[in-house]
Formats: sequence, C-alpha cells, structure tokens
Amino acid sequence: MQVLGIKFYNFFRFGEENNSVVFDITEADRMRLQDGSLTLGDLYEELKQDASGYLQKIKDGGGFVDLLAIAGVRGENFDKSNGVGKSSIFEGICYAHYDKIVRKNVNTDKIEKAGLSVVTRFNGSYPKGLRESYVEEIFIEQGKIYRIKRGRTFTDSQKSNTPLVEFERIDGGEIDSQAGHRTRDTNEAIEFVTSMDYDLFVNSAMFGQSDAGKFLTGTDKTRKEMMISLLRLEAIVRSCLENTRERKNELVKNIEKLSTQLALLDEGLKSKPPIEECEKKIDFIKQSIKKFDNDIVRYTKTIETLSKESVIKEEQSLRDDIPKVKVNLDGQREQKKTQVKEWEKLCQDAELKIKVSVAKKSDIYAKAQSLKADFAKKQKVVSEFDEKMVGEILKKSIEASQNKPKYEEAIKKFINDKEKLIEIVTKEKTERERLASENNSLNAQFSSGEDKFVCDKCKSVVSRSHIENEIKRNQEKIKEYDIKIKKIQEEQSQVQEKLTRCNEAIVKIVEWEKKGFDAKTATYEHDAAQKDLAQSEKTKADYQRDYKEVLDEKKDLQSKKAEYLQKIEEISKKYDVQIKEFETQLLILQKKLEEAQQASEGVQKRINDARTAKDAISNQKSSANSETGSLQKEIETIKADTKRIEDLTKTHASQNRVLSRLIYIEDAYGLEGIQTRIVKKYLPLLNVYIKETLDILSDGDMLVEMIINNHSKVDMKIKGGTADTFALLSGGEKTLVRLAVDVGLTRLSFSRVSQKPEIICLDEIFGSLDPHNRKNVFRLINKLRKDFSRIVLISHSPEINDKISHKILIEKGEGDHGRSEINGVT
Repeated sequence: MQVLGIKFYNFFRFGEENNSVVFDITEADRMRLQDGSLTLGDLYEELKQDASGYLQKIKDGGGFVDLLAIAGVRGENFDKSNGVGKSSIFEGICYAHYDKIVRKNVNTDKIEKAGLSVVTRFNGSYPKGLRESYVEEIFIEQGKIYRIKRGRTFTDSQKSNTPLVEFERIDGGEIDSQAGHRTRDTNEAIEFVTSMDYDLFVNSAMFGQSDAGKFLTGTDKTRKEMMISLLRLEAIVRSCLENTRERKNELVKNIEKLSTQLALLDEGLKSKPPIEECEKKIDFIKQSIKKFDNDIVRYTKTIETLSKESVIKEEQSLRDDIPKVKVNLDGQREQKKTQVKEWEKLCQDAELKIKVSVAKKSDIYAKAQSLKADFAKKQKVVSEFDEKMVGEILKKSIEASQNKPKYEEAIKKFINDKEKLIEIVTKEKTERERLASENNSLNAQFSSGEDKFVCDKCKSVVSRSHIENEIKRNQEKIKEYDIKIKKIQEEQSQVQEKLTRCNEAIVKIVEWEKKGFDAKTATYEHDAAQKDLAQSEKTKADYQRDYKEVLDEKKDLQSKKAEYLQKIEEISKKYDVQIKEFETQLLILQKKLEEAQQASEGVQKRINDARTAKDAISNQKSSANSETGSLQKEIETIKADTKRIEDLTKTHASQNRVLSRLIYIEDAYGLEGIQTRIVKKYLPLLNVYIKETLDILSDGDMLVEMIINNHSKVDMKIKGGTADTFALLSGGEKTLVRLAVDVGLTRLSFSRVSQKPEIICLDEIFGSLDPHNRKNVFRLINKLRKDFSRIVLISHSPEINDKISHKILIEKGEGDHGRSEINGVT
C-alpha cells in the first residue's frame, strides 16, 4: 500500500479548510505553492479527478519522494508543536482503512473502533452546524489507484448520526471493488483490496506508534503474548487453550452437579424409614382388610333380606309401571309431532318455491331490460365500423412485420462487431499499461541513487544509456498503441450509431404491429356484434314465454300450501284425545306411589342404614389398599435411589480423572507450556534483528539479548551500557534500546507474512538523543529506505527538520480550541 494524498474534514482538530495534503509534488507546483497561486487543496482535487495523469506528471517531474517529514508549527516556533495534529496524519490513514485509531490516550490497549472519537469536539460538544466528519485518502494497491472515504453524517439537530463509507477505483480501469449501498458490502471490498491486516499495519506502517516500552518493561506474560500476537499464532494458541478450558469448565460443572445429586439422594434416604419397617406395616394392614371383607358380606345379606318384604315389592311395582305409562304418553306426542312436521315441511317447501318463482319473475324482467341495452350498444358498434380504414392499417402492419427480421439481423451483427472492438481495445490497453509499468520500474532505478542498473529483459547489469534506450523504445511503442486505441474507438462510435438507427426502426415497426393488432380486434368485435343482433330477437321471445310459465307456477304452489295447512289441523285433533287419556292414567299411578312410599318408610330406613354402614367399611378398605400401595412404592424408591447413588459415585470418580488430565493440558498450553516453546524458537531471530539495528544506533557498543531464563521466563541481558537493566539505563540509552526493539519486533512480524508494506511512518523516534546518536538514527533511516518506498517522519525538532528537504507543515491556531491547518509543503 502506498498513500498518495489525504484530506480531513472535521476530523480530530482539523476543520473544513486547509485540510488536504499530497505527498508528491513537482518542482513547478512547489514554486506555485510558495507564491500563493496554488493550494494543497487544488493539488488534492487534481489528484482525485485524474489520478493517472497526476502520477505521470510526478514521474516526468522527477519521481516520487521516498523520505519526508511532517513538521508542526505554533507561531513559527518548531519547539512548541505538540498537539498541532502531526500524528493525526497517521491516525487518518489507519482510520480510513480499518475504522480504528491507534492512540495511547484512547485506552490501555491503544485500539478501539474509532466511531465518533475522531470527530472534532470543543469542550465536549460538536461544532455548531456540523453535518459531516470524514477522512478521505487516495492510495495505490497492487498498481491500482483507489479512493476511500470514511466518517459520519449528522442530522440537523446532531442528536443522531450514521456511518459514512465510500470506496472506488479511480485510475480509469475497470471497477474491481465490490462496494454497494450497504456499509458492510463496502467494508468487505476494502478488506479484499487491502493487502495488510490491522495488526501488520500497526506494527509496520505505523511503526512509531508500536510499544517496545511495553515489551521491555512488561511482565513475562506481556512479552510472550506480544510475540505470539506478532507471529500470527495468537488465534491458534487461544483456540487450543479456550477449547481445553471450555471442556474443563463444562466438566467442573458436571462434577458439581453430580456432587449435588449425590448429596440430595443421600439426604433423601436418611429421611425414609427402613424397608423392614415398611414390610411389617404392610402385613398388619392386610389383616385389617380381611376383617373389612367379612363385614361387607354381612351387610350385603341384610340388604337382600329387607328388599324382599311385600311393601317394598308393591312400591317397586308402581315404580316400574309409571315409566311405562310415560313411554306411551311420550310416544303419542312424538307421533303427532312427526306427522305434523312432515306436512309443515311440505308447507315450508311450497312457501320457498313461491318466493323462488317471484325471484325468477324479477330476474327475467331484468334480463330483458339488459338485453335491450346490449342490443343498442351492438347496433352502435356495427354502424361506426370503418372497413376501409381498418384494411389500410392491416396492410401497413403486415409490411412492417416483413421488414422486422432484416433489422433484427443487422442489430445482432452490429452488437457482435461492437464486442469484438471492445475485446481488441482491451488487449491494446493491457499491453500499453505493461509498457508503462516497465518504464516506471526503469525510472525508479534513476531515483534510487545507485550507480548500477539492472535490465529485466537482459537479466544482467547494464549501463545507464541502455536503460534510457529501453525507456525511449517503450515510449515509442506506447504512442503507437495510443494511435491504435483511438482508431478502434472511432470505429466503435460508428458501429454504435448504426446500432442506434436500427433500434429506432424496430421501435417504429413494433408501433405498426400494435396498430395492426388493434385493427384486427376491431374487426372481430364488428363481426361478433352483427352475429349477436340476430340472436337477440330469438332471446326476447324466450323471455316472454318464461315469464308466463313462472306466473302459472306461482298460482299452483299457493293452492298446494292451503291443502297442506288443512291436513295439519286434522292430524292434531286425532292425537290430542289419546294424549289426554295417558296423562290421566299417569296422575293416578303417581298418587298410589306416594301412598306406598309412606307404608314402606320403616323398612327402607333399615336398608339405607345397612348400605351406609357397608359404604363406610368399603372406604376404610380402599384407604388400607391405597396405604399398602404407597408403602410398596416407597420400598421400590429406596431400592432405586440406593442403586442411583452407586452409579453416580462411579461416574463422579471417572470424571474427576478426566478433569485431572484437562488441567494438565491447560497448563501445557499456558504461559509455561507451548507459549514458552514458541517464544524460545523465535527469540534467536528477534535477537538477530535487534543486534543489526543496535549496532547501527550504538556503533556496536551495546548488546541487548532476549533469553528464556531458568524459570522459563522471558528475560533481557544488556551489555555495553551504563547499567545491565533497562530501568537503570540513561534516557538516551533507553531511547536507542526501545528503537532497536521496535525495529526487531517489526521485522519479526514480517517473518510469517508474504506482503510487506511500502510505507513506514516514524513518530517522534529521536526522543532526547544527542547529536551523535541522532546521526546514527539517520543511518538507520537510510537503511530502512532500502526496505520501504516511502518513509514519513514526525519530529518537532528544527535540527531534524532541517536535514529533510521535503516537509509538510501543520500549524495550530491560537488558543486552546484553535483549528489545525495544513499550510504547505517545503
């Protein structure tokens, strides 16, 4: 990834003006910036509108800048540049790509979803009238130029806001992003195009923000976790450790659950009586049940003897006769009801048919009126039909349809020609881009400062003139391709014009086909109307005949209804006499039953007493049987709980053995296990990187070595300094060691990735170093220039800024709430 330009809008302390910067500027544009005829905002918009053209202008004007500084100014004082917004340049790049910021004062982890934390605030409030806050960046990735914009949009009241994210390719090539109308789609496209993940970016491109101090002064746990994270092994170790802990925690829960179940079962058994006591009680209850059976037999015989006395028999006889008389009475009533109901049904049917005939009469009348209106409508259709005009339309429609295949065939041909021309121009453009890219690589050798040149075609070291000839030949070929591409594009325009004319002809043909269809429809309607007029006369006669038949049917139904009503009256008189006789007989029997009940009251009382005593004994027997069943069930429960306790005890012991093994595995994946072995494997490589850097920074006088001590802890040995521990080193020595470890950790993070960054950002790496050590830091920077195509350095020291020719100047306004502004490039 290579950043070309960036723009802030209400981002951190930046406002809505003087907020854009481009990193590469021609000498001519630099002069115009100084005389005020051009602004950085103008250059940024030029880059945004024509990125490819701007890059070509930079190449023609001397090439890209590989080392630049971001200088802060407060009232032309470089020594008071803290807080002007220098580091915000880095934060803006990070935020645009990852929606995160890296700030030591954000939280202890220095990582958070940026959200609203990047929006400019004064005294905790947003600026009045704020509607939008964003950072926009233009960058190159894999030879393609993209624009990315990320931020927030606010409502008028600023009470709510929504995320803002845009992403597109702007170098004139095919759009290869998957950005859509949903934020999630756009973020997926950004992640797909960007070659580095967030961790690699922070520990490489954002080098100055990494935290060697945390590694140097942190605990053994901190050091190991940092190295495993940089090596991209954090997910693997965490996955194994979390899986083991998850299994262990689940097993602990199961064991606790088993222990609870065992305690409850044991407590339950203690509260239950012994099985022998329950069995003795069952035997006693069974003896009582035998006595209850003897008493029930005795009361049953008493009830049978009393029930055979004469007064009881007479009462029972009357009780038997009364239901028979009731049955005869109900039978007569039901027969009357049934026969009357049949004739009433016939009467209701006749009434319903009368209503139907009335409805038929109304329906026939309505249809006759509708027929009359339809007859007039069809007469109008026949009279208004223009046979000559319809014939002319049909003739023109047929002629248009006959010409249609000719134009359709022509359209297919022109589309095919257009696709072939597109394919040819694509191939020509691809070859032209390849030659342009080759020239870029050749030109880059001139700006590298090396005296030796390499030709990829010859596969050998060549002279400067050889490279210049290669560049010249490529430029001539590029011009030839430009001529070819222009000629093909002119042919495309001609084909497109012919295709447009054919499409317009097809549209007119379709219009005549529609008119022909409408003419055929009108003809069909005319013929159908003529046919329907003849049929209407016959239908009118049918309606008149049906109307007379309905009137005759109604008169016949009214006569039948009167006949059915007379029959209902005759049936009612016949059955009313017999029903009266049965009602009188029932009253006599009910009176005799009352007299018999008075005579048998004494005997009946003795029967009822015997039944009551028998029922009471039966209830006692039922309770005894129920108690016996409960005791038997209690015995079975005690036996089942005893067996359950034995089984759970075995399972509890088995799971405790498994738990011991999981605790051992958890220790193996912890700090003292596999994590220590991973760190031990990579510490030699880290030490090599630290030594290479520290030899440059200290002239080979200091040595820092990371080791695994006898307690399996990550320890540090320091030689050649004022002390053998980091805490006791001088301020300058601490700065050198921290810088060396920073570089070492950064290079270590590259050991397991295929794509390294093209840009590196160094933020305040000089600290309180003396002039000699600052000189060594510049030696380190020159070494880093071989690994990165662009180095961006932040420092507020005028001495350091004087050594770097290309600087971006950021100035903070007066007061605590002064806005930061990008005032120019020197």
